[in-house]
Amino acid sequence: MTISTKTGETNARQLFRSLLFIPATKLRWISSGVQAGADALILDLEDAVAEADKPAARQALKSIGVSDHGDVQLLVRMNEIHSGHLLEDIEAIVASPCSGVVVPKAESVDDLKMLINTVRLFERNSNRARALDVHVMLETAAGIRNAFELGSCDERVKSLMTGTIPDGDVARSVGFTPTRSGLETLFLLSYVQLEGRAAGCATYAMVSASVGHGEEEMQEKLQQARNIGYAGATLIHPSHVLAANTTFGPSSEEIERAERVLHALEQAHAERRGALALEGQMIDTAHGVSARATLERASEYRLTAGRI
Repeated sequence: MTISTKTGETNARQLFRSLLFIPATKLRWISSGVQAGADALILDLEDAVAEADKPAARQALKSIGVSDHGDVQLLVRMNEIHSGHLLEDIEAIVASPCSGVVVPKAESVDDLKMLINTVRLFERNSNRARALDVHVMLETAAGIRNAFELGSCDERVKSLMTGTIPDGDVARSVGFTPTRSGLETLFLLSYVQLEGRAAGCATYAMVSASVGHGEEEMQEKLQQARNIGYAGATLIHPSHVLAANTTFGPSSEEIERAERVLHALEQAHAERRGALALEGQMIDTAHGVSARATLERASEYRLTAGRI
């Protein structure tokens, strides 16, 4: 069965169901993230690293070997653009095996373009075989307001990330009080999703900063983000990875069912039949459209029935 990889008008990309933050000073934790099944790891140079430890964290990025993370993609959250760490961060990220840079607290299109041009400059003077992707974190009211402009300013921008966790940057900037129902953040999440899709970007939500408690509420938040249209979630603990993977990606059973539907319809159409019975259910062209959409989504996550 051939799975279409067409992604409509979105930028060419791989979608991630789960993106797990790991401090760049704790690279030994990479194996835990890989074993947990995370689709991507975000190595953090910003909030999780003390000022005095940032040089060592940058140096550590260059020591990562391919065997350390297998086929799990590595991204790096740099420090804020105007933090004074811009050039050192970019130099270290370009010299690392990481595939993308995560830009925190993005607000200005001009600043983001400057950053991307700086990345290009460092890449031209390096031995990198693959250009860095850019993932934009919207953590302020101004950043969220400029979601479309930030997402569409350069073809390298692959995703927009935002979070609505209690005491987080977005909550402080916008001023809302988080509740379990999520009504106070529904507009913000929906707005970023709409603007991101219009810009051709994936969207990722941070839905929980708790560890060891509030798991049921976290699952509700994950499902809300999925229902809105988010592609995945950023996470802070390996124990959250399974829930995110289960929520956002098609399951092995769904992929296998979609493949059976398309195979049955191909046979039916070859016999000039428009509908047929499959496993006790009548299926026709409409079911084929849904099945192909499931396989296209699986393809965007690089999933097959045997790899979930």
